[in-house]
Amino acid sequence: YDRPSPIQNQFIPAVLDQRDVLSYAKDGSGQCDAILQAIIHQQYSQPIDGITHIILTPTSEHASWLNGRLQRLSGGSVRTRVIAGSGNTDTDKKPTLIIATPDHLGQAILQDNLHLKHLRMLALDNADQITALGLQPMVTKIASGIPTQRQTIILGTTPSAQIAAISEELQQSPLKLSVTPSKEDPSGIAQRAWPVPRHLKIHLLLRFLTEFNPERMILIVEGYKFGMQLSRKLRARKYSVGVILNDNWGDKQLMALDQFQSGAHQIIVITGIISPRIKMHKITHVTHYDLPSDPQTYLANLQTAPEAMFLNLVTAEDEQCLLDVENRLGRPIRRDKFADFDYSSPPTTTSRVSGRSKRNNDKSKAARDPQTTTSRVSGRNKRNDKSKAARDPQTPLTWGDRNAPRKAPDKIPLDKWSPGPLPDIWKDSEQLPSKGKSTRRRNRRRSRSRSRQRRT
Repeated sequence: YDRPSPIQNQFIPAVLDQRDVLSYAKDGSGQCDAILQAIIHQQYSQPIDGITHIILTPTSEHASWLNGRLQRLSGGSVRTRVIAGSGNTDTDKKPTLIIATPDHLGQAILQDNLHLKHLRMLALDNADQITALGLQPMVTKIASGIPTQRQTIILGTTPSAQIAAISEELQQSPLKLSVTPSKEDPSGIAQRAWPVPRHLKIHLLLRFLTEFNPERMILIVEGYKFGMQLSRKLRARKYSVGVILNDNWGDKQLMALDQFQSGAHQIIVITGIISPRIKMHKITHVTHYDLPSDPQTYLANLQTAPEAMFLNLVTAEDEQCLLDVENRLGRPIRRDKFADFDYSSPPTTTSRVSGRSKRNNDKSKAARDPQTTTSRVSGRNKRNDKSKAARDPQTPLTWGDRNAPRKAPDKIPLDKWSPGPLPDIWKDSEQLPSKGKSTRRRNRRRSRSRSRQRRT
């Protein structure tokens, strides 16, 4: 973050003041990172051996994503334990933070006898989905079995009666926060523009892959043919790449999506708007290799992947498109560049020649001496050259030459024109001479055989 988002400006100081907070903010506002940043600060400022924080999430997938986000923000220094069915992980034998789903945490409290006497905070992330899944009774049961002298944080998207009921039951005089960002400007999303010449875009993309080392990257291009070419270039450099370039989803597209979701592919190449079938909580980077000409397409991708970092390759031709996007956002996008990247290298203009042709050309050039050798011309070509040399430019050339002067045919005046005799085929059948009897010899052998059959 270059600067805190609006919800972070209000949320983090209230949490650090040990107040109960009921917060409503849209996806992509930075609310989830705000609670993690506050927890990291409390873990560093007042370290205690024991479980001090519990975060409840609706699903195991969200719990594993939240743990990965926490480790990235803290540099892997926070000792966590994920209790969410198959996603259970232990980063340390003595965790200080538990990320769990309500049903699995309730079973763990009964079976493992977790020591929660040092608990400071109970946080409910994505409370809308927790209530939608009917997990409110389990949350109440967990809250009744932990110390009452704690801080309770509830994070939601939109106000509802169910969330208000949970807040009234678990919190004491909570501070209510509500920040609704503009639909066209999801705050908290890192966006950068990288000015680069067109012929160096592929080199800068490779620099992104080595510099940022993305876990999952969506690469957006324009055009099916170029997308296939770019994917082949990345595969040639040992990157695992999936391709989804058609609107009609078939078996190949679904297979590429499954491989990308499972982690087999690091990069997936698409066109246009990001498909809602892609799980956004696993995306770390979105790269616009070709900046969309329509600002609405760019804004739609921002809303679809609120947790990703956006990298935009901008050429001189794309500058106006970037200005249109900034006008819709209401603020400029940060321009960035690498200090050790050569942006002034000229494009390569070497022609592609096969190895065999190149060797043959090199041998012929090496053997050719302009002072002693002459070009080989066949006898027919020599004769043509002589005729061309002896030809008078004023005389008409053959009709096969486009530029040859053509003699206009003589025209007969209309009053002197008379039709000639018609061919015989156009005359009436009565006027045609009769051909007479046919002189063809009859097949007497065939007639005799028939007469014998009649007699028998």
